[in-house]
Amino acid sequence: MKPRPDINNGRPADQFCSYDIGPASLQLFIEVGPSEIGDGAVSPQTLALFSALEFAACQGQFELHLVETSSGASNCVVPIRVEEHYHPTRYPSKADVPQMVRYCVLPAIYVEGKNICITGLCSVVRFLVKRAETRVDLLGYQGNCLSAPAEVSTWTAFCEIGLPGALEQLLKDFPTPNGTTQRQRPNVYLLPLELAKFEVHLHQPVRVHNIRKRMQTQLTKKSHKDGNVGDEKSSSGVVELVLDPGCSQITKAVFVERGCEKVLDSKSGQIIDAIQEFAQNQHIFAEGPDPLLSDVLLFPYFWLMRKLISDLLEIVPSTKSWFHRLQDELHLNEIVDRLVAGDPISTTVEEPSESSISIGTKKMVVPTDKKASSSGQTKNEESELKLMVIDGIDFILPPTKLVSLYKSDPSRQNPNAKIFTRQQDIDRIFNWFSEHANGDDLILRQPRHTLTDTIHESVSTPPPSRAENDGNSDKKSNKIDWSSLPHLVHPMGGMLPEKRLLKKCQQLENLASAVLDVVARERAEWSKNGQREAMTSTAFDFSQSSSHHTQSEGCHRDRQWPIIVDFCSGGGHLGILLAFLLPRAQIYLVENKEESLRRAFERVDKLGLSNVGFFQCNLDYFSGGFDIGVSLHACGVATDLVLKACLDNQAHFVCCPCCYGSVQENHILTYPKSLAFQEMSWNFRDYLVLGHTADQTHVNHEKTLQGFRAMDIVDSDRALEAIERGYQVQLTTLWPPSCTPKNNLLVGTWKPAETNQRGILNE
Repeated sequence: MKPRPDINNGRPADQFCSYDIGPASLQLFIEVGPSEIGDGAVSPQTLALFSALEFAACQGQFELHLVETSSGASNCVVPIRVEEHYHPTRYPSKADVPQMVRYCVLPAIYVEGKNICITGLCSVVRFLVKRAETRVDLLGYQGNCLSAPAEVSTWTAFCEIGLPGALEQLLKDFPTPNGTTQRQRPNVYLLPLELAKFEVHLHQPVRVHNIRKRMQTQLTKKSHKDGNVGDEKSSSGVVELVLDPGCSQITKAVFVERGCEKVLDSKSGQIIDAIQEFAQNQHIFAEGPDPLLSDVLLFPYFWLMRKLISDLLEIVPSTKSWFHRLQDELHLNEIVDRLVAGDPISTTVEEPSESSISIGTKKMVVPTDKKASSSGQTKNEESELKLMVIDGIDFILPPTKLVSLYKSDPSRQNPNAKIFTRQQDIDRIFNWFSEHANGDDLILRQPRHTLTDTIHESVSTPPPSRAENDGNSDKKSNKIDWSSLPHLVHPMGGMLPEKRLLKKCQQLENLASAVLDVVARERAEWSKNGQREAMTSTAFDFSQSSSHHTQSEGCHRDRQWPIIVDFCSGGGHLGILLAFLLPRAQIYLVENKEESLRRAFERVDKLGLSNVGFFQCNLDYFSGGFDIGVSLHACGVATDLVLKACLDNQAHFVCCPCCYGSVQENHILTYPKSLAFQEMSWNFRDYLVLGHTADQTHVNHEKTLQGFRAMDIVDSDRALEAIERGYQVQLTTLWPPSCTPKNNLLVGTWKPAETNQRGILNE
């Protein structure tokens, strides 16, 4: 298929390939099923990946590597013809691939010689599409299509997790000719909720940045009702317009009143909003009037569903129209037909575990939306339950809320639920918490008016005592001599605005000092116990957690030094500083935003640091073991994902949270975090009120103190979860506190034998 002319809209090609990697070899690693399942058997996600790469003409951009996996064998159900198209290298297990790739959830791109890994379906496809340069239009306005991580974007979550999960359930429930499942075809079947959500999504008005401009260019004047032709309005102010054939054939009369277009419906005689009407008619692709990467990725899932149930799309007519449009206009079916070598392979699975009800004498699974109810959202209007008989089976499409799959859709929740900072709600929650927490006993810190910092200048100096704050701004000595550091290690080397430099340096000093303190304490303990000389090159015993990263051999020049992961690293300010201060440690930067990671890569490349690796991915797609996890102002839910990764690895952590009001439940996390808080029976909406209150920490504001209290409550919940899992935890404040309104610091060390009754770090 030939690319459209001027596909880059006059923009230079290097704008779409941000890493300056030159002719470096790109290696694409994907999972395949064991050879006994069948050569080239891949997951549906991998089929979607190759369909997008074929459509965007990305062949020749990479070397393909197939990694056999037994753990993912149940997902590798689609036989595809990769051998004849790509001539790949095959690995018998993930243990045989390059070490950085072992730290990734596949698929992953590895840039040989540059220590860069890009992992996750959307990130991998976006990177290769930009590098190929032929179909960057698929990335949409400002290249943002599917750029947000699934943890915070309902749309990315649907494309990467929701719809693939729906297909996986269908593959388990419906046997195919070459399948292994012995389950009989059901008499009545409740279709996955994701099908109903996508159908409703296609009914919603599009949300695009230039809707008025699109309307002006696509609406053409036909005639005036008074018979005059031209640009002048008739005496009635009514101009008859017709939408182009690509949009709609309906002729409407358009009023222009104070610059706001309105439409007179000739059938009903009612005046309706022309923008709304136009937006409704323009939702012909997954995200609006133009085909984007999301369309290309979603198409193979529905293609496979039709392989299982040929008439499935009859129950979702808008989805059917979308599907046929992609066939007719983009010819995606031809690409998938060329790739797939046979019918999908169904696999054996246990009976469904969801709650169910009986309809007559038949049983059906009923989906429940626990998150919506727990968050206090009011019920939106729902779509109707649909029933269709196909091949003797009663297929039921469940009802779902009449909202789009975009998080920004204002109808996703009751607008009143967005008002999380009404003072009466805040007072009620604070009083309720004090009653249930035995007078705030669960807040793991001293009151702010008596708190002094506990982070000291260096690992060789004992920490200061917890004396009351006497207002002496010079009492802190955790200073880094920035003048002695190379320019590119300093935040100014990362293009930080000058007005932010002082506070950023103060923030970095606090976190770097805490990390250096943890490293020094552990190494001193090894030396005291005589362990230093006994360490091997393949089992780094840092923080008693070597069993959690047995696959990390060879990643250090010296395994007596830790693996440190800077999560949500942004431009790499903290990670680069640590890499310079700890040259024998291995530092990994994990960041979802390509542009931010590009800036960090350029700094590291010019500095010549050899102990830094880069992972462009969502937080949960980094699967490697590590010893210390750090994050500076990871927004909202990201902080909790960082802490989860640390706790799962029994790794130390140094975290400064941010954006408390942005916490949200997702496919990985629920709130509250600790058992102590869960026993208090929190309502998630009240937890959100607390989070939004914590964001009211503006300087010299009447609500600042209550904002700090809310911060302390949320962070105490986080600390208590770590304590319950064997950690010593310190909740303290960055110094000076004025370096940022979000100045809480959580320092956790994995030493269960030395924790006191509450797990609070003894000073």
